[in-house]
Amino acid sequence: MLPRIFDEFVRVPGSNLTEGAGLGLAIVRRLALAMGGRVWVESVPDAGSRFFVELPLWTGEG
Repeated sequence: MLPRIFDEFVRVPGSNLTEGAGLGLAIVRRLALAMGGRVWVESVPDAGSRFFVELPLWTGEG
């Protein structure tokens, strides 16, 4: 599931208790890429997942 978690309309098994279309992480990924950044997830079974967004720092030059 993790390789596809950032794809559109993907929902994690067992997440049917909450509403949503499965677009949130896909939107985050597109925005991060559009700004020259990246997004990824690190997961530990039975412990949880951490999501990261890394964006370049704009210094106002160039």
